[in-house]
Amino acid sequence: MNTLNQSSSRLKIVENDARNCTLCIDALPLGPRPVFQVHSDAKILIAGQALVVKFTLQAFLLMMQVEIV
Repeated sequence: MNTLNQSSSRLKIVENDARNCTLCIDALPLGPRPVFQVHSDAKILIAGQALVVKFTLQAFLLMMQVEIV
């Protein structure tokens, strides 16, 4: 396996671990809902915590095709 494939495989493992993380489950009323995007060519990392209720509402409205004003 070449270096690029190894890096991509490791990135997928880390992404999967992050998406399934439950470390803060007791502190979040609606449970953890990690929101992020990864790519092996990315040059930067931006990390933060989304407001769970606001993000959930925005995701719901987006699914319902409603514009958020």
